[in-house]
Amino acid sequence: MTSEDQAVSLELSKKLTEAGYSYPKLFYWVDVFETLDPLYKADEPKECWQVHHIGWFLNNQEVYHPICAPTIAELTEQLPATIPEERQLQISKWNNNEGSHFFTVDYGQSYEGFSDTSLANALAKMWLWLNKRGYLEDKKNA
Repeated sequence: MTSEDQAVSLELSKKLTEAGYSYPKLFYWVDVFETLDPLYKADEPKECWQVHHIGWFLNNQEVYHPICAPTIAELTEQLPATIPEERQLQISKWNNNEGSHFFTVDYGQSYEGFSDTSLANALAKMWLWLNKRGYLEDKKNA
């Protein structure tokens, strides 16, 4: 499994950062575009986002615009095991008819759930939903 498989997508990483996700993290999305690359014109927007371990980031100071890329393990630790009405966290993997799979993260049928082909992304969507509704306040104060 690659770093990209373990970490949240760049788009969701940006949303988590905007929502105040500030827990310890091992991976970051970093823009590693080489500014002197002769293949691009000087006035073109230049971005090349990749997931890197924090050790790489700290040793490569030329990296611009780091964005946290929480992993499956990090997000799972941040989600509460239960929410009001004693609903338990449920994480499921499903196979579809096309031979691929997707993941669902929910707290039972009476609560909203989130699906994605990436477990990290499904967990991130749930974190954002819980954060917006104030369910993570107890975790932040712990």
